[in-house]
Amino acid sequence: MHRYKLLSGVSFVLFILVAAFTTTALAYDHQREENVGPCTGRSDNPHWSNPGQDLSAHGFTYCEDGQPRDYLRANTGLWKWTINGNTQLTTGVGEGPNKILVDGNPRRICENGKYFTMTNHLVIEGTDQWTKTTSSLNDPTFNTPTDVVCG
Repeated sequence: MHRYKLLSGVSFVLFILVAAFTTTALAYDHQREENVGPCTGRSDNPHWSNPGQDLSAHGFTYCEDGQPRDYLRANTGLWKWTINGNTQLTTGVGEGPNKILVDGNPRRICENGKYFTMTNHLVIEGTDQWTKTTSSLNDPTFNTPTDVVCG
């Protein structure tokens, strides 16, 4: 009887640990906006569109203080969510030296489905500093992007 209670207790603790890890792993997602060194990176939603029309996404890296940096880069991907996983459709890169703003702008013709953007931001001001943002906030229950539906 004591051995059964001990095993039940250990099993319960392991169950709680696995549940906590799984919930944390599924719920984690990058921020829509995040600091990257002295600047800010942001991923914006693709706009609403009808099938056959242009679907435009944006990822910005910008410096609010108006001071140009040695180098800025926003590498933005437009992704489509499917039940079998996410597919990157296209990318847009904005980059350059002595800039205060760059805009990665991938474009695609809209087809039925759910879309989101993900951007890698880089600021070089003496050292390399980078972050990643996304327009999609995933629902941990269904693991689907909630921001854009086309169709």
